[in-house]
Amino acid sequence: VSFIYTSDAPDFHDKPHIVQRDNGNVIVIKVRAKSHLEMKAEWFKDDKPVKYSDRIKSVVKKDDKDKDGYQFLLEIHGPQKEDEAKYKCVVKNAEGQNQQSLNLVFD
Repeated sequence: VSFIYTSDAPDFHDKPHIVQRDNGNVIVIKVRAKSHLEMKAEWFKDDKPVKYSDRIKSVVKKDDKDKDGYQFLLEIHGPQKEDEAKYKCVVKNAEGQNQQSLNLVFD
């Protein structure tokens, strides 16, 4: 007899991606996660918690493509060279956590 244990930790729809808005004046890192339990997200920059400001904001939106899903966004207004880093989004619920990361590099 074998047992399969499933964790109901948050799940991701796809890889995180970067969206530029306002002619590149705003860079948005977008993560789409789903869970039937309440979720919260924490953002990290090079493994340290992101310091939020007028320029760097965390935004949560319902996912228009999935009723159990949310979009967790990190918005960087007026991106600067110092914003280049590895960003990680850790999404948690009562059952566990999951994470995604990407490198933000400017040309």
